[in-house]
Amino acid sequence: MIFRLPLTIEVDRAEAEFSASRQIPLKLIYERGRWRAECQDPPVATLMCETLEEALRTAAREISADFARSG
Repeated sequence: MIFRLPLTIEVDRAEAEFSASRQIPLKLIYERGRWRAECQDPPVATLMCETLEEALRTAAREISADFARSG
């Protein structure tokens, strides 16, 4: 079986004199005893992780890297 947990995370970005907030819909997927995360915008899909927390941390790092690239 495959289980999907949809959730929305909010990312705050401090830029110069103001901060911008963006909501990102994320899916956490559990299959065969492991977790992964994916979202459409920004396009992120993590590898399989041992724990839910590891999947969330990995997704957050990848989303942050995508924001850094896009400026």
